[in-house]
Amino acid sequence: MRPMLKKVAGVRSNWLWLPLLLGSLAWLLPAPEHSAAQQTVTLEAYLSAITHYRSQVRSAANNSAQCQETMTAVANDLKAITAVQFPDGSVMSVSHQGASQALQNRPCNPARADQYLSGLCPNQLCAVANPLPPI
Repeated sequence: MRPMLKKVAGVRSNWLWLPLLLGSLAWLLPAPEHSAAQQTVTLEAYLSAITHYRSQVRSAANNSAQCQETMTAVANDLKAITAVQFPDGSVMSVSHQGASQALQNRPCNPARADQYLSGLCPNQLCAVANPLPPI
């Protein structure tokens, strides 16, 4: 009877290691979408950022090699902005879930990206100096 007890005890100790093994492998899993850095920005910073992104998009229209990389970076930056704080202190939540679809087209489409960004901040507020070249 004694050898049987040793075998059962060995099986039990192996089961104790299983959660540790699974926990140590958890870092291999992708991070959840909501864990991205979320931030609240002032209205002035938001308008300035949109103007900057529109300039980047327009510059990317002239350089097809950088176009997709630029669009992806802009989409990721926009998705991180979750709220805009107005001068009176009120905060409005914003969502840029459409940014990926509008900006990460294949083939790269700067005109569509500029249209999306213009919808976030019209020309009266976020004027961009260099015109978008014809595509």
